[in-house]
Amino acid sequence: MPRPTDLATPEHIVVICSLLFALVVQSSLFTYSEWMLGDMAYHRGVAYTMQAGLVQGEGPFRGLLTYYGGLHPLITGTLAAAFDVTFDAIVSVVSWFGGPAWVLTAWFAGRRMWPNDRLAVAAFVALATFAVPFSTDRTITGDIWTSSTLAAGHAYWPIYPRDVALLLTLLLAAVLLHPNRARRVVISGLLIGAMVSVHLELGPLAGILVAAVMGWQALRDRDRSHLVDIALVGGISILISAWWWIPRAQAILAGGGLLISDYPLNVPLRLDVPRYLTSMGIVGVLSLIGFALLLSRRFRGPTATVILVWAATLLFLIPFDRIAPELDPVNERRLWLVFSIPATAAAAVAASQIVRVVPRGVSAALILAAALSMLPGTKATLESVNASWRAEGFAGRMAYDPQVWVPLWDGLHDEVVAEHGMVMATYDMYSVWTWSFTGAQQVSVWIPGPVKLGFDPEVLTGLGYLERNELTRTGFQGRAAMCAILPTAGATMLLLDRSDGLVATYDRTPASEFRVDAGDRDLASINRPVAPGVVYQDGGGFDQLQLQPGGSYRVDWVDPNIRMIGIVAQLPRGDAPAMEVRVGGEVFNVTAEKASPTPYFIDTPNGVDDGIVISARQAFRLFRVSGYTVAPEMDGPDGPFTVPIADFCR
Repeated sequence: MPRPTDLATPEHIVVICSLLFALVVQSSLFTYSEWMLGDMAYHRGVAYTMQAGLVQGEGPFRGLLTYYGGLHPLITGTLAAAFDVTFDAIVSVVSWFGGPAWVLTAWFAGRRMWPNDRLAVAAFVALATFAVPFSTDRTITGDIWTSSTLAAGHAYWPIYPRDVALLLTLLLAAVLLHPNRARRVVISGLLIGAMVSVHLELGPLAGILVAAVMGWQALRDRDRSHLVDIALVGGISILISAWWWIPRAQAILAGGGLLISDYPLNVPLRLDVPRYLTSMGIVGVLSLIGFALLLSRRFRGPTATVILVWAATLLFLIPFDRIAPELDPVNERRLWLVFSIPATAAAAVAASQIVRVVPRGVSAALILAAALSMLPGTKATLESVNASWRAEGFAGRMAYDPQVWVPLWDGLHDEVVAEHGMVMATYDMYSVWTWSFTGAQQVSVWIPGPVKLGFDPEVLTGLGYLERNELTRTGFQGRAAMCAILPTAGATMLLLDRSDGLVATYDRTPASEFRVDAGDRDLASINRPVAPGVVYQDGGGFDQLQLQPGGSYRVDWVDPNIRMIGIVAQLPRGDAPAMEVRVGGEVFNVTAEKASPTPYFIDTPNGVDDGIVISARQAFRLFRVSGYTVAPEMDGPDGPFTVPIADFCR
């Protein structure tokens, strides 16, 4: 006979252990960062524009609406302002409790799904907390942490908007099982509306899942009241999120769509059965058994309906991403991620039944084997989390000394908030990170992977991406050009470099002249020859020119006041010269002591009378060229500094 398993103690033990694991391990021992990059770089910039009074949130250009859900940056930005701390500080601390919040939500959902089966609840909480892929090979699973197809993997620090949306999705599953129709409808609508405001991709998907469940119930019961429920849920969610989606719908209609395509080298996830089992780990194996059990007569009921309808709906949507990914608003990786929620529930059903029917010793051995199978994936996830947040001082492969930049960015952020927003101009290399850490919107920026435009900037701001790019290229060609060109884009502040009493009034990212519009970024555009011995390379977070031996790049600057040239390049380490710089009749050979991107300075006391030619004697990467001119009225310590354009252009 099956053993009684209705005691609460095992369930509570599992929940307590899961909470401790989530609080200590998934927080990565309470990791704290003041230098978050990746997607957080985008969310921070948006949050800081909101702090400045742009409550809808904007991207790096004035007037460019953020395309992403706004509740995450709005709440984090508001908390940061209330406690007078940075966005990163708030996200760090709040994220420590994201894992426990996921555990408690899983427990609540489990109780709703199996009110009379504590063993299934315990299995669900455990799998929803500890599950990891079997393989740590990124070519199969993608990044085991940020790209995991298991919702359990997204409870690790820090908590992204996507992770909040997943938590709300799990809560939505519980609400669909509420016995009271009015509460079920109202709360479902509120949750979907909140999800749309948090994550514009997963929110509408949740609406589809709710409609599928209620539609199936209407078909099965031949009860049209369920169709009324769908309309009510949709109406509530639309109303709740109207503050967010209406301006974005207007922007889409005005601009012809969204510009949110991923970096071209990010290969779409395509799971078959073996890859499903590898990516989903123990959840994948058990879910196949669980889905079979749920299809049997014994397990029919509201819980089985929600699990099976959600799974079937998501499986139905997956082919659309494969057939026409440009038409599918939710990519396959995200669909499998949401699929992991019903898969985990099915796996919990299978696990609880296996424990019931096998001898106690065998069940203990199976639980131990399952736990051991999760150790490599858990270790790899923690290593991925830790490796991703140890890059303080770097952005776009360039070094930024926090002791220099943090005080400057903090002060600039305070000005942005006090002035209710600011448009500024700075060098291409600094622009996107300055916006991210301060909220100061820019004339032009390089668009790294996480910082997508969302909408056509020409439609919303009057200036297209390449037009802005050209303004920065032509604007930073001496003081006169800066004063004539940069204010036309609305800039009122400058962020400049100073060294030895000289100021970099000339600046260029050589790769910038070969960029393409955001909508035209594809595999053909990111790595292409642009001149003999010169290749343009788009690395996602940065772009560069690769100069092969004999290749060269010319800068047509002519100014007797250029007294120093700065070149940021990544040269092969060694005693042999790798880079040759020709200024007029003088030739300078440059060798490298280290193999990372490094600034090299060349004195030009007689100025530049015929441009600058940079040539490769060995292959190297070229990132930036600057020209420093005399500016005695702007004396000060070396390093970056800010100055109002009105003062600079007197």
